[in-house]
Amino acid sequence: PKTLQLMHQVLRRSEFATAEVASKFPFYEFFYDPNIWNPDEVFGDASHVFAHRQGEAWCSLIAERMQLSQEIMERAIGTNMQELDNARLEQKTRAFVNGVPGVVYQYSGIMEGMPLAYYNFATSGSKGTMQIACWTSANLLEEYTDVFLTFFGGFTLRG
Repeated sequence: PKTLQLMHQVLRRSEFATAEVASKFPFYEFFYDPNIWNPDEVFGDASHVFAHRQGEAWCSLIAERMQLSQEIMERAIGTNMQELDNARLEQKTRAFVNGVPGVVYQYSGIMEGMPLAYYNFATSGSKGTMQIACWTSANLLEEYTDVFLTFFGGFTLRG
């Protein structure tokens, strides 16, 4: 995939992110705003799934104890994109979430005739790997971009 833009973002936990999820593994903590996000039905590799209160956007947490290389994480994103027709990597951005380095991938495609847009944060280190995947309808991405970035800010590494 072609990288269209490489920027740098620093994300922090929102003061409204007060609800904590039970971590699947002890290497991370995750907090979310309970006035915006509701726990939803878990599927696939996700340990937690959240639905936006308006029912137009979702985010999931995928945690693994293994440290993965950047190449393997890129392949995982590529595998996600293969589930979409006309998949396209729109942007790849370096980011720091509460001091943890990672990459934000923005990609789009069509699933069952519906244009979708995704924002994923992925990081991996000696403590484990975390992918936070968020998605909505392509026509709503601009409205939800800041919401997704704020959601990413709920991730922190322990100790």
